[in-house]
Amino acid sequence: ILLETKKKRSVQMNRSNLQMLLLVLLLVRFAADASHPSAAQSAALIGGGSLHPTSVDVHLKGTRWWSLHEAYLRPDFDLFKARSHFTRQQWATFSARRCGFDPAAIRAALQGVNLALHECERQMSTERWNCSRLPQNYRAEAGNIFGQLLKKGIPETAFALAIVSAGVTASIASECRRSLRCCPCRVTQDDPERGLSPLRSAASPAAARYAGCDHNVRFAGAISRKLLDRPESGRDVRHLAMLHNFNAGRRAVVRTMGVKCVCHGTSGSCTHNICWREVASFQKIGEFLKYQYKEAVKVEQASPVKIYLDQDLQSRKSRRGGRSSQQLRQQRHKRRRGQRQRRRRRRRLNLVKAGRSPQQPGSLPRRRDLVYYESVSEDFFCEPNQVWSLPGVHQRVCSINNGSCSSICCSGTYRIEHYKHVDNKCNCRFVWCCDVKCETCITDKQRKICD
Repeated sequence: ILLETKKKRSVQMNRSNLQMLLLVLLLVRFAADASHPSAAQSAALIGGGSLHPTSVDVHLKGTRWWSLHEAYLRPDFDLFKARSHFTRQQWATFSARRCGFDPAAIRAALQGVNLALHECERQMSTERWNCSRLPQNYRAEAGNIFGQLLKKGIPETAFALAIVSAGVTASIASECRRSLRCCPCRVTQDDPERGLSPLRSAASPAAARYAGCDHNVRFAGAISRKLLDRPESGRDVRHLAMLHNFNAGRRAVVRTMGVKCVCHGTSGSCTHNICWREVASFQKIGEFLKYQYKEAVKVEQASPVKIYLDQDLQSRKSRRGGRSSQQLRQQRHKRRRGQRQRRRRRRRLNLVKAGRSPQQPGSLPRRRDLVYYESVSEDFFCEPNQVWSLPGVHQRVCSINNGSCSSICCSGTYRIEHYKHVDNKCNCRFVWCCDVKCETCITDKQRKICD
């Protein structure tokens, strides 16, 4: 009787546990559906219309929030509805425990994407791929603004990833001095308590001081890594190249930084020169990345263990000669800055230049280099291609002055189109008192269009 009673109780407990498990699964499914709206709802959020039935299905991790780069400018933009465009780890970046939820950081990141896309169009205006994006009503279903092209390992993709990373980093670093809560002032090694260090000045070298608050690119780089690098956790060559190009964009922001100084003194004299380091104009950052795009390095995946043993261990042996144990401990402490940096370093070591052996000197790409692993034909961008989200070069406007017609037009031929340009503010003059009257001028102009 006791055995039968125990069996009945165990069966009842198993049934109740199964019912509870099913109930929990239903609740989790309901919460997921509520927190992640459908593609049509996402299209309505970013201002799109109906979805195209044959649009490309691309869901690259961590890039969906790029589609909000214009929606955040609208006055009715809701940050909490935009949460569905971020992964859980990305959204946690804006909710640090010691600072709380910071909407200004989200807007700074979106502003950086918007800045990067406009600069991308300007820098690539003379190339066959002009940083073209998907139409607004296709982006929600596609999952990003570039479509399938992000899955290509070509130099154009490397430039797009690097400039977005640079835009996010530069925007957050600039906003650090204005409205971000958790962004501290970047201190220096000379006086970490006050952030001061002496600088030379033409007027008074002894009085020059580094008293300004730097643009904190270290903090901005950490936010950029959490938003861009963390979702891309694969170990194949595509993910490794993507992580390398993200880091190259952040390096471009650091390498183009400049020093800005303001003189203080009585009667216009420069008795004190207050200086700080700030992020350069994004046009300068874009020009730096455009140069790196022209010098992009083709890479391939190699064995990380073999490279680590052949290069890193040999460099350790070469550094050991003629140094004390205390100096070696200090060097080891500098090299070991945490598990994350070691992982990033090994990822970089996992890529070598194409056709090079890991043992050869200079086989590793530099951190500022843009890398690609795939080559395409010269006419890849010529014709419209819906699969790769390419509009083609037909009807593209070019210019003979900068030589873009020969580089953009695939056939090398173009036509000249005449049109009338209307200027409503022409020959303006001041009329007493107090008005400005202008004329409407119509001028004949011409433009070159690729056939």
